[in-house]
Amino acid sequence: MKKIVTLLLLVLCAGSLFAQVNKKEVHRSPGKFLDDISQSKGQQVFTLPEAQFPTKDVNTKDVVNTIEIGQSGNAWGFAYNRTTFLWADNDINSVSFIHRMLNPPGTGYLAYDVSTDGGQNWSVNNQVYNPTLDDAANARYPQGLLYNPEGNTDPNEAYFTYFAPTLDASNPSSGGTWGGYCWGAKKLNEGSLPSQTDLPSGDNFYQYLPSGFTLTQLGEAWIVDEENSGETGEYEYTGNLIVGHGLWNEEIENFEYSFEHLELEINPESSINDIKIAFAPDGMTGWICALTYTEDVSEYTWYHPVFFKTTDGGQTWSEEPIDVELGGSDGLEEVRNFISDENLEEFFDPDPVPDRDEIPYYMGYHCDLAVDDWGNPHLMSVVAICDMVDLEWWNYEGVFALFHIYSADQGETWNSFVIDYPKTMDVELTSS
Repeated sequence: MKKIVTLLLLVLCAGSLFAQVNKKEVHRSPGKFLDDISQSKGQQVFTLPEAQFPTKDVNTKDVVNTIEIGQSGNAWGFAYNRTTFLWADNDINSVSFIHRMLNPPGTGYLAYDVSTDGGQNWSVNNQVYNPTLDDAANARYPQGLLYNPEGNTDPNEAYFTYFAPTLDASNPSSGGTWGGYCWGAKKLNEGSLPSQTDLPSGDNFYQYLPSGFTLTQLGEAWIVDEENSGETGEYEYTGNLIVGHGLWNEEIENFEYSFEHLELEINPESSINDIKIAFAPDGMTGWICALTYTEDVSEYTWYHPVFFKTTDGGQTWSEEPIDVELGGSDGLEEVRNFISDENLEEFFDPDPVPDRDEIPYYMGYHCDLAVDDWGNPHLMSVVAICDMVDLEWWNYEGVFALFHIYSADQGETWNSFVIDYPKTMDVELTSS
């Protein structure tokens, strides 16, 4: 079960050991599973014809093939790039993609597209979530992947599974906007029916917008959320992450999840831009990375990677977060030196260029995370020069770069190198 990681082929390194802390609290689902949700409330399962892989002249300079797959009522489900849309499993030569649906049936419905021949042909708009069922609500920002039971080589016997927040108004308890989680699964075999579970906020868990959905090679699912409470009238970070762990239940053909709090204190004027979770192939050593700003770093590091580690398959996580400094004398050497003297002179003109140890840096907005065979973390994200006084950062050519940040000794020390120097980062799409 291998994830497609855009732009980066992660390298392998070597490793050791770290301190742990017990779980604070476990929050289990109420166990509502629907064996036949397609027959409830008149639901229809929408499937369009297969999308065909286009052919190209081998002599053309146009080396990219565009494949039209499923449809969505809007693009908001892909906003912010924090979630897992695309998944590939080499064992069954299959690729999946999740999205919201058209209207009708409605953008609160979820569907997936899947190819079982390496992307040549696609079955599209396979509905897996119905927001009109009891206890359900419109879904947003979906994540999805393929679960392949151990030893299986037949794509039809594998499952598509998803996780998403819902607008069930359970956070705050008095009624708001967010608060629900939904998840489920559907066997890829034609004619199979999806399962569906909906869980509101409660038991001192304020569910919000989960990120970083992943699956270990042991077949266990993981999700991370930054807990935000709406009790004050605005959604405010509580100082905790919510870590969800899913175990496959063959009888109900769905994952059963438990949830725990993991404390992460950040600068009160800051937020969390992204969170990811990943495990080594053994499924035991895993890492969580949050892009945020804590008060435990120098004045030359703004938003940066903050890690937690487990060596027992997620039963316990490191007691203290691991901050990776970008700037300052304790920052990464490659970060402090990736901008040329000429570009620094142009950036600071007409002021003199500060010492390189006195230039602040920022990482954002998004990251991707993988863990190698030795249990070492590998992170990809953008690093840019910033201003810690006016709280600005600059993402244009010459002063920002795409970095690979990693540890070869289980987080004792950190290294980095530049992958590339992008020419731009964000563009605005308009109707004109």
